[in-house]
Amino acid sequence: MIDEVARVNVAPRLGQGLQVGISRLQGKYQQTLTNHGTCSLCRRHRRLNADADGTMLCERCLRLGMVARPQCQGAMPAGYGTRCESCYGLETFERRLAQNRALFADDEYERLFAEYAAWLRETRGVKVAVLRLDKA
Repeated sequence: MIDEVARVNVAPRLGQGLQVGISRLQGKYQQTLTNHGTCSLCRRHRRLNADADGTMLCERCLRLGMVARPQCQGAMPAGYGTRCESCYGLETFERRLAQNRALFADDEYERLFAEYAAWLRETRGVKVAVLRLDKA
């Protein structure tokens, strides 16, 4: 499996070297890496195929396209899997809110923090609220 062996001098002052095997499969591996990239629908880094328009899509988005969202009944790219971005954001927000509320010993502070989190989500959006909850 090894075509050639190259000697790379790792520590020249000690006169020691390291033998590195270069495999025949290296060219195939580099070729496959060039087929990978970010899907233009789901924005996941996967192996891409060209659509009829020339748009680079992952296999799942190319095969299924837009599918119905299971929880909120909208449309989402098939590459997302089982949850759309908004449902994922809401689930993450609720989980982090519950974790942070458990840190308060006083019920009044816990209620105030929940009000702040709800205000933050309404004014700045779910993505920002998820990032800022742990820093509040």
